[in-house]
Amino acid sequence: MRQEPATASPLDRHASPVADGERKTGRAVASLVLGIISIPTFFFWPVSVTLGILAIVIGTMARNDGRRMGYTNMGTAKAGIICGIAGIVLSIGLIAVAVAVSSS
Repeated sequence: MRQEPATASPLDRHASPVADGERKTGRAVASLVLGIISIPTFFFWPVSVTLGILAIVIGTMARNDGRRMGYTNMGTAKAGIICGIAGIVLSIGLIAVAVAVSSS
C-alpha cells in the first residue's frame, strides 16, 4: 500500500489565488477609485468635475494600454469611466437646479 507524503496543510496542494499570472494595470483601479469618489462629492461640484475628468482620462489611458499590452482588468477601467461620467452629470444637474431655483 502506497502512502502519499504528508503535507503541512491541504492548502499546500493548491495554487495561491494571488499568483494567478494575469497582467493588471493600476491605472484601471485608479480610474475606478476616482470615478467612485466623484459621485458622492457632486455637492462640491468643482471637486466632482475634476475627479470625474481625471477618472475618464486615466480610464481611457488604461483601456488603450490594455489593448496594446494585454492587461486583463479592462472592465475596471470601463467602470471608472462610467462612474466619472456619472459624477460629472450629477454635478451639472446640481448646477442646473441651482440656477433654475435662483432665477425664479
